[in-house]
Amino acid sequence: MNSRRAWVLLGVALAAMLTVVGVWWSADRPSVAARSDARDTNPAATARAHSRADPHATRGEGIAELPILPGAPLIGGVFVSPDEGPLTLGAIELWCADGQPGARAQLTEDGSLLAPACPTTTCVRLRHPAFEQPSAWELAPDERREFEVAAAPKISGIVRSPLGDAVVDASLAVRSDDGRRAHARTDMDGEFAVALPGLRPCDACDLQRGPPTCREAAPSEDRLRAQVLVSAPAFAPTELEVELDAQSDAVSELVLDPAAAPITGVVRGSDGELFDDRTKILATNSERPDEQHHARVVDGQFALAGLAQARYRLRAVRDGRELGILASVSPGDEVELNVEQPARGVTLELLVLHASGRPADGVRVDGGPFVGGGTDHEGHLAAADVAPGDYTLRLRAAECSVVRAVVEVTSQPTGPRRTLHLPSACEPD
Repeated sequence: MNSRRAWVLLGVALAAMLTVVGVWWSADRPSVAARSDARDTNPAATARAHSRADPHATRGEGIAELPILPGAPLIGGVFVSPDEGPLTLGAIELWCADGQPGARAQLTEDGSLLAPACPTTTCVRLRHPAFEQPSAWELAPDERREFEVAAAPKISGIVRSPLGDAVVDASLAVRSDDGRRAHARTDMDGEFAVALPGLRPCDACDLQRGPPTCREAAPSEDRLRAQVLVSAPAFAPTELEVELDAQSDAVSELVLDPAAAPITGVVRGSDGELFDDRTKILATNSERPDEQHHARVVDGQFALAGLAQARYRLRAVRDGRELGILASVSPGDEVELNVEQPARGVTLELLVLHASGRPADGVRVDGGPFVGGGTDHEGHLAAADVAPGDYTLRLRAAECSVVRAVVEVTSQPTGPRRTLHLPSACEPD
């Protein structure tokens, strides 16, 4: 696989990351999204900002257009890789000396950026899946400069079957010795490329310096050692140790072994009955916790496939609660997981009402025994065979924020209906 193809694969990873970055900033941070075009100094250029005037503004509210006024201080520059030239993709965060985010921006096609400046110092931070920021970037108002980036340690390669065929859509989880993590999937040719950028350098805008947010020391020049866990349906998960090098174009070939025999079994309650399909079995490799599997119980039975030749710890989980554990099970074993609680529980019936007392129709309920169920036109929703205990439910009504409620289920075979009220803000017109 040539280096150009590797960068294409990393570009796909970047697109996914930028989507996450956009959600994170817009949902949780007061920020200004700056126009990132160093060639456009039109005073009418605008930036979208979260208004700080309304402390009660919720997600998606309080968005205003803030003009970049004539004469307003700006910062800018071009982002360059010594080997690749201008950095055409990437997300930039601009922070102020008080620790508050000032702006966020995307790079243009020529790697340039123009954005509003903070009153004193603006700290520029790079977010990129393939490049690192070698040193702190701190700019005064109206300062321009060239920002030189460094390639992050990376690995590229191809995943094959024992017969030499490319394995499509294999999952790779990469974990370095210093705690960096990244994920990738193989393409239609079985190829992948993944880099592990390290922590950015601490700057003048960090109120708390050091890990886990930034590094104060220069990055090590030693090769980065990492573990790569590769998994794909019908194959045994494989873990290997590799060295990641920012400068190397070497291609790794990873060969997967056929999957071991599945682990099968049943989950039985103290009443002798089998548990239903709200029950899941979770399996963790005893020697490498990153390798995990799950299977749904169907008619009381389960089958865990795609295993390695290893020992696994099994957990039965239902409605968010752990039912039981088998500490050590091998591929090919047929097991019976006996649970101390009965498989047949009580019926939990909900009545969801608006603040006015009207039934709330179409309210989605999640948590405990409910997974995306909706109330009927009378506001009713029920779940059978619920174990005693407290359950936290999340109610989602149209045009309404998520409402959380805790309901208690007792061991009585029948009990009163649980009535839940939505806030008045959720009342339809």
